[in-house]
Amino acid sequence: MKIALLTILYKNSVSRIYDSRPELAMSPYSKQKQIVDKEASIWASGWEDALIKNNHEVFTIPINVLPMQQKWAKEQNVKLSSEADIAFQQIKQFNPDVIWYDYFDVQLLKKIKSEVKSIKLVLGWTGSVIVDYNILKETDLVLSCAPEAVEELKKSGIKAAHLNHAFNFSILEKLDLDKIAKGIDFIFIGQIFRGANLHNKREKLLSDLITNTDLKIYSPIFDFNHKTILKSIIKRAGYYLTAPLGNTTLSKDLLLKNEFFKEFRRSKNSPILPYKFGLKRKVFPPVYGAQMYSVIKNAGVVLNIHSDSSTKYASNMRLFETTGVGTCLLTDWKENLNNLFKDGSEIISYKSTEECVEKAGWLLNHREESLQIGKRAQKKTLTQHTYEQRAPELLSIIKKSLK
Repeated sequence: MKIALLTILYKNSVSRIYDSRPELAMSPYSKQKQIVDKEASIWASGWEDALIKNNHEVFTIPINVLPMQQKWAKEQNVKLSSEADIAFQQIKQFNPDVIWYDYFDVQLLKKIKSEVKSIKLVLGWTGSVIVDYNILKETDLVLSCAPEAVEELKKSGIKAAHLNHAFNFSILEKLDLDKIAKGIDFIFIGQIFRGANLHNKREKLLSDLITNTDLKIYSPIFDFNHKTILKSIIKRAGYYLTAPLGNTTLSKDLLLKNEFFKEFRRSKNSPILPYKFGLKRKVFPPVYGAQMYSVIKNAGVVLNIHSDSSTKYASNMRLFETTGVGTCLLTDWKENLNNLFKDGSEIISYKSTEECVEKAGWLLNHREESLQIGKRAQKKTLTQHTYEQRAPELLSIIKKSLK
């Protein structure tokens, strides 16, 4: 079976790779892909490696890594420069049986479905926050790490199936473990977005924790400034100005053609101020890819807080990233947590701010115990939660869908 996986990577992660290696953009496509897979494309490369080991052909396309994509086009004598055009040609040449589409361009997906006749199945992907139903409606089946999202999609008439996140075992080969000394830092890594189903509870908990613990926060809000605030205000104003258009033909045309109009409509449930300013005093620059795993490995305890949309179930990537490298995880309690890890032995959970503060303090003051918790969690992850273990489940879902 031939499987194409089209996805998008964090912009800052890609910039970091190419800024630190000015010569990389001139390197062959294969060399660039090797570096990008190692340092940024952890999710896609994890699936690629696992599926290849199961004797399937896989072509992953991180569509927004433009230097790498343009190098592919040049090597193939394809005279294209846009992200969408190059990705389309890659898929057309590969002729996949299955395409896993983790991207937001609905017109590109429609073109692929229309012109690449080899495709028998189109998979979509979403986390717990369902951002764009229009994309997902164009797929045959949507996969999600979050059972809540699966339930919501099914209610909307969209076929969906649950598939947990996993740990990319190759991370351990990429980390220079000899140079990593386990510290005592209590850290949180992640986004802090206000708005419906996003991170309002996360923001509240972090605000409480920074007054009671020495928590370090690694987040993109480090780079937020007065321009960010002004942009947020403009987007909200744009929403109110364009709201009278409703679902008219003009509105739909603008949604297809104008990125600014899309941003205006998306800001409907977003607050004017993007984050609580008091957090900034404990915020450090964001970390991604291999650098993020090094920070996690160095920490004493890693805090995990699910999005507001994850009301019942533990499902996010941090569960497996942290345990995979053997660091103690302190996570918000969910009803399925013990199906993934043994609470109290392999991970530690909390149900309130007070309990979180108390358990974080205990773990940091009992280093040997927290180290053993991390080791037990790592053993569980490496035996039950890697992409190699997930691949048969994914392939089973694909085969059932093809039938």
